[in-house]
Amino acid sequence: MPIKESEILKRILISEIETETLPQGFEEDPMGFILKKYPGLNETMDYLMTKDFRDYVDAIFVVAPKPTTFKILLHNGQFFFLQFMGKTYQATVAGKNYYLMSIGEKERCMLAIARLLRYGNPLKTKGPEGAEQGTRPEGETGGEGGESTTEVPEATPEGGEGGEETLEEGILKEQKNILKKLLELEDSEKKEDSSEPTDKPKIEKTHDELIKKTLGVEEIPVPKTEVELGQNFDLKDKDDLETWRKLFTVSPSSKKGTGSKNTGYGEVAVAWLYAGQGYKVEDTTGSDNPDLKVKGVGLEIKAYDKDRVVLGKFAKDSESVRTLNTVFGLYALLTSISSGKKQTPHNTNNFTVDALSKAVEKFYEIDKNDKLREVDIDLIQSIFSKIDEIKASLKIEGEYKPEDLVDKILRNLLTNKLNKKPGIGGYILDCTAEGKGVFTQITKDKIDSITPKNLKASVSVNSAQITVDFKKLFSQE
Repeated sequence: MPIKESEILKRILISEIETETLPQGFEEDPMGFILKKYPGLNETMDYLMTKDFRDYVDAIFVVAPKPTTFKILLHNGQFFFLQFMGKTYQATVAGKNYYLMSIGEKERCMLAIARLLRYGNPLKTKGPEGAEQGTRPEGETGGEGGESTTEVPEATPEGGEGGEETLEEGILKEQKNILKKLLELEDSEKKEDSSEPTDKPKIEKTHDELIKKTLGVEEIPVPKTEVELGQNFDLKDKDDLETWRKLFTVSPSSKKGTGSKNTGYGEVAVAWLYAGQGYKVEDTTGSDNPDLKVKGVGLEIKAYDKDRVVLGKFAKDSESVRTLNTVFGLYALLTSISSGKKQTPHNTNNFTVDALSKAVEKFYEIDKNDKLREVDIDLIQSIFSKIDEIKASLKIEGEYKPEDLVDKILRNLLTNKLNKKPGIGGYILDCTAEGKGVFTQITKDKIDSITPKNLKASVSVNSAQITVDFKKLFSQE
C-alpha cells in the first residue's frame, strides 16, 4: 500500500525535530533548561540573590521574545521581571525599574527583591553564605529602590542575548506547528477511510451549549439510532425520541445562543442527531446561508406543520428585484393612466401569483402593441426599452404567452434562492416533532422539472421574503 504524502512529510519533520541542536531536558527541569540556555540570566540571578537563589525561586518563564523578558516567580507567590537590554538586564520589581549597569542600581534592586521575599511564609533554609551581601552602600538613601536616575538605553535591535534564541525557538515552534497540522490531516484521512462513525459529537458551540442547557446535562447524549445524510429517518428508540422532542422546539438566536422561535423548529434537534453520528455540523443560519452544513453539505430545516414556510429574503437577488420593480411599476403607471385614479396594487415586497399575473398581462399588452412602439416620444421609447431589457434578462425570445413570463419570473426567483439555501446538491429536510425526517435534494434537474402549475401554487412573497409550499412544489400529481 503506497505511503501518503502527509505520512512522508510527517516522518521527515519528526526526524528534524528529534535531531534539533537546542538544549534538551525542558520537560524534566524547565528552570534549569532556561538558565542553561541563557547564561547571562544565570549570572544576574547569582548577583542579585546569591548562588542559592534556586531555594527562593519556584519558576522562571520567558514571557516576551525580543527584548527577551523573563518572569521570576518567587516561592511566596511574588514575582519580578528581568529584561535583556543588549548590554545588561533591566529589572522591574514592584513597578520600579532598575537598570543593572551601575552598582547603586544593582544594590537598590537587591533590596527591592528582599522586600518581596518578606511576604508569605519563610523558607526553612540555613541561608546563603555571606549573610551581609547586598546591604545598602554607605551614603545611599531612598525608599524601595527609588526612581532610577540612570538613563536606560533602548533595547538593542539586533544581536544581544535575546535575538538569536528567539529565531531558534521560532523555527522549532513553526516545525512543531507544521507537524501538528500534518497529524491532523492524517487523522482526517483515517476518518474518511473508515466507515465507523466517531462517538464524540461535533456540534457547533452555540448548539452545544443550548443542547446541554435544554437537556440539563453536562455530557451530550449520543443518539442510538443510526442515520445517514440524505436518507429519511424515523426515530423509534425511546430515549432518542424523548431527546428529539425536547430539542425540536428549541432554536438558537443569532446572538445569545438561547432559545428563539425566529429561526424555525428542528434545527437544534437535527444538529444533535447528525453530530452524534460523527458528522461535522456547522450552524450557518443567516442571510442567504442554509440553516446547517452537515459534512459541508447545506441543509435547510423545515417543519411542515405549516402549509407555507419562509425560505428567506431575496433583496440581494438584484436581477429578480429589478424585474419585479419594472413589471409592478409599469402596471401601476398604466392602470393609473387608464382609470384616472391612483392605484395601490401589489408590489415587489408583497404579492401573490394572481397579482403578478395581472401585472404581467399589462406588460404583455404593451409589449405587443406595435403601433405604440412606433411613437417617437421619449417616455414611450423608455418604457419599451425597459420591456426589452426584462425580456432579454429572462431569455424571452420570439412569441410568448403571459403565463410563460410569470413562470420565468417565479422560477428565477426560486432558483436563485435555492442555489444558496440550501445550495445545489444540498437538502430540504422536512422534519416533525415525532422524530420523522424526509429529505429532498435540490438539483438543477429537479428545479427544471417543477411544473408551472406547482410553481404558481407554491410560491409567493410576503414582507420581502419568499414563502414556499414544498409539498406542492415537488408534488408528482
